[in-house]
Amino acid sequence: MNQFGDRLKEARINKGMSQEDLAKFVGSTKQVVSKYENNQRTPKITVANKYAEILGVSLYYLLGEENPLDNSGRSEIKKKFIELIDSLSDKQAAELLDVARSIIRMRKQ
Repeated sequence: MNQFGDRLKEARINKGMSQEDLAKFVGSTKQVVSKYENNQRTPKITVANKYAEILGVSLYYLLGEENPLDNSGRSEIKKKFIELIDSLSDKQAAELLDVARSIIRMRKQ
């Protein structure tokens, strides 16, 4: 269980929220959350960050990088990363997310 959707669902359930509750917090729909959780869609990195903030986990965790309880030393890195992502076009951000996922998969092999 290391894809974004798997981690999103796990964090949502741990927080005691329904898909509909989570969707309302980010201004989306239950159907969109369901597609993310079933790994049928991938959100923009800024949207993924909103989910992380609402669920009380780090973006790194949702991307499969860390334990949800270990946020030590990540806030400055997270801030710089989000600033970088915000400066990219949607296409560039999606490409970066694809590269990040590839790196994560390679590290787990």
